[in-house]
Amino acid sequence: RAPRGASSLGRLRASFYRAHARLAVLSVLLDVVFFRGAPRATMVALVVVHAGLFAVILPLGLKHLALVRAPDGTPYGRFVSPNVLTIARVLAIPPVVFGVFHLDLPWVRAGVAVTFTVSALSDLFDGLIGRAFARTSDFGRVIDPLADGLFYSAVGAALLFAGYLPLWY
Repeated sequence: RAPRGASSLGRLRASFYRAHARLAVLSVLLDVVFFRGAPRATMVALVVVHAGLFAVILPLGLKHLALVRAPDGTPYGRFVSPNVLTIARVLAIPPVVFGVFHLDLPWVRAGVAVTFTVSALSDLFDGLIGRAFARTSDFGRVIDPLADGLFYSAVGAALLFAGYLPLWY
């Protein structure tokens, strides 16, 4: 018979795969909707960058699933919702950055506005959900500030290089 932790870790791994697959499908759908008028090279670059992010997040997430534990030390049976929001924020970086360079297209402008707003709100909600429902984890404590720094730095750099921010900023 498998130890109690092993079955919980198996359920957690399956939950992580499901969350990852849903985020992948959502990312592709959003890219197709918001970048439909963009040049083909932009779409290809966006798909390649997204695939690269998924390729990095998947093994890192699986390696650190053991850190996704309840306060008593047992692994959660499902991947923690705040962590899903945090990973989604990392996956929102490419569309926002690519979109900043194509703001002349109306759908792209709307996509950047919506994606940035939802990502910024997810930063607020992941902490609220984690504290309110006691769904915190060591993995989340590490990945959340990293995702915040990556997201806001990438958006700031894109705005700077696209000419929307002055160089001194």
